[in-house]
Amino acid sequence: MRPPPPTTIVPNTSLPSSHLSPNAPSFTPISSTQEEINDLKNSRVVIESKLDQLTGHIKQFISFIGGASLEQADSASSV
Repeated sequence: MRPPPPTTIVPNTSLPSSHLSPNAPSFTPISSTQEEINDLKNSRVVIESKLDQLTGHIKQFISFIGGASLEQADSASSV
């Protein structure tokens, strides 16, 4: 009995481009992903700081236009 002929694998290049996934995520090295995570964390800290500043300015504004004390402005912002 003769051995089977060797198997040759040929990539299928006849697939139309519509069958390829253009939205497939590309490989991202772990270090790059960690940098992105750190950037997001830093952005979040900056955003929280800006929101705190904005809240303080709004409380001052409410106090100024309404003659309300900061305690009343505090209670209004916690609702």
